[in-house]
Amino acid sequence: MRNHRIAAQKSIASEAVKVFGLDLEVDPRDALLAEVHRTAGAIDWLREQIQVLDPTEVTDSPWIPLYRQERKHLIDVCRAAISAGIEERRVRLAEQQGTLLADVIRGILGDLDLTPDQAARVSEVVPQRLRALVDVA
Repeated sequence: MRNHRIAAQKSIASEAVKVFGLDLEVDPRDALLAEVHRTAGAIDWLREQIQVLDPTEVTDSPWIPLYRQERKHLIDVCRAAISAGIEERRVRLAEQQGTLLADVIRGILGDLDLTPDQAARVSEVVPQRLRALVDVA
């Protein structure tokens, strides 16, 4: 009975993928990083399901093989992401954003025509606020 239910669920899932699996333009690096996050979320959810099981149910639980499979998949996807240089890309993007922000701040401060005392205060406040922003992120 259980095998029939599983087979039916797989069939329904397969049909849903055919219907809903429409083409989507996506950067492969973004898709890979999204898969890392999605898989980590699935592992976390599966871990929660396993933690509430009665110890006598653990060996028969369908969650255990899925948990192991997802963990292996996460390792594979992380390996692919590292090979694709995704983390380096994120660092480069953060550096570019920092440069843009610094340019905007410099432009604003230049347009304000500050007195020397005000400019001295800006050199204290701006770095302090930017460090606070980094600490939050």
